[in-house]
Amino acid sequence: MKKLLPLLVVFLFSLPSLNCSSPSSVDDSDGGGNGGGSNNIVTTRSHSVLIGTIGAAGGVETVNAPGEPLDGMTIAVPGGAYDAAFDFDISYAPIVSHDLGEYFDPVGPLIRVTTTTGAFADSIMTLAIPISIDSGSFAMAWAYDEFTGEVEGLPLFDLTNDRITIGTRHFATSNIYGGSSQGKSLLRPDDLNSYMNILISRIPESELAAQGVIASGFSPGRDDWEFVNRGSFIAPGGHCAGQAMTALWYYSTIKSPQLFGLLDTEPGISPDNRLGYRFASTVQKDSDFLGWANAMGWTYALDRVSFNAFAASILQTGEPQSVLIRNSAGDGGHAMIIYKVDYNSGILYVADPNYPGNRHFSTGEVSVRQIKFANGKFEPYITGLRADKPGVSMDQIGYSGKSAFIDWAHISNRWQEVQSGTIGNDRFPAAVCSLEIKGHNGVYLAPPVMHVGNDSINLWIRMTGIPNANLGRRLYRGTERVPLDLWIPLQSGGDRLGMEMLAKVGNDYEWVDFQYTTYFIDNVRIEPALVVGQKG
Repeated sequence: MKKLLPLLVVFLFSLPSLNCSSPSSVDDSDGGGNGGGSNNIVTTRSHSVLIGTIGAAGGVETVNAPGEPLDGMTIAVPGGAYDAAFDFDISYAPIVSHDLGEYFDPVGPLIRVTTTTGAFADSIMTLAIPISIDSGSFAMAWAYDEFTGEVEGLPLFDLTNDRITIGTRHFATSNIYGGSSQGKSLLRPDDLNSYMNILISRIPESELAAQGVIASGFSPGRDDWEFVNRGSFIAPGGHCAGQAMTALWYYSTIKSPQLFGLLDTEPGISPDNRLGYRFASTVQKDSDFLGWANAMGWTYALDRVSFNAFAASILQTGEPQSVLIRNSAGDGGHAMIIYKVDYNSGILYVADPNYPGNRHFSTGEVSVRQIKFANGKFEPYITGLRADKPGVSMDQIGYSGKSAFIDWAHISNRWQEVQSGTIGNDRFPAAVCSLEIKGHNGVYLAPPVMHVGNDSINLWIRMTGIPNANLGRRLYRGTERVPLDLWIPLQSGGDRLGMEMLAKVGNDYEWVDFQYTTYFIDNVRIEPALVVGQKG
């Protein structure tokens, strides 16, 4: 097992922008500086308060350091969170000054949790941290990236005037913005260990109320996906989490050009964005959404805490946040984005994957989605598990931040597959569209462009490993569905037809792929030429 680096070395060399002073003195002036990082927090030297090992069976470890600010802090790791034991070190550095803005009022020191594993856990781990806040103030926990100066809200599992409990699936600050060369990540120095820097701040609720409307800049119809959540072959229950988290990731790391319509081919129909659909479905499959959503169950009683967390996070970071909602009777859950808060009216503005661009997927009717907060409680939000399924009353609503539960760097890696055109090839069956031309014996694979010698064709599909009896198809001309008769009449002048390819999962036919071919009525010629058989 890897051993933890000496704590002093970690703080002096792995956290250049903390401007830690020499071990023998307290820096109560400008903190000096070593020229690295964002230089927006000045601390004195660090103190280790708990070093230990947690095995694969999990466990709870408590800081026993009377007189220290972290006395009584606990780290709790469920059994099976990791396959093997890992070492950890909890330390703190008192904050002398910061440059994190007028709304950031630190409560206690900067905390660092260093571990010998940077991997995501299979379940949610918690940290319970002692604090002291007045009634009427709200405390928020943040992961702090000293290389970018960014903070990110952490999900709150409990909050009292003297204790805050946060949940996360990792202790690695580098997961906040890591992985995208187009995003905000910076190269970290090589380190044997992973670490998360944690800050706690407070803000009076009256200050949140004074803001009125707190907006992130994210806007449905520009920053969400244009396709609707109707599930797929690898995500038959829906890809809401994949759709929401990839949109949130794109906005946080790339943003321009806008995501809405970026990979779309024919505005007005959803299934032809094959790369986007596969991206969302793949991240949905990667994320084990239902697993960690269920693990959050006990946080949903904290309605006021969650409402304040959305407001405080958007105010501090200027970025949208993710929300998890669930039906308490066990009828399912859903993931969405909160992009704006009207604090005094008690309204969270929602980007719901079931309503891309705030429009109903079948009627096109504008529907500005909202979660309402009144009398200290959220009102149930009605939405389907998929856009084409009946609405469910989601009466449990919780703040989930951004990357605490989702591997941000892994989404970045999947984005590289989107750019290379390979996304989903590891999970979706290979699908092809075949055709024959009326009056000809050849059987062809449908190419991007084909010249045919007749005005009628027959189209069908094949998939690797899927019986023909379990295949389905939908044909589109523009935004209109085309009847799949035996012989499909072609229009002159270049007739572009889109084939949605489906495969049966359970009792439903689910999306697998989409392909366009443009047909010209003249001598038979395909680009590229590919004949796969003879009809005869």
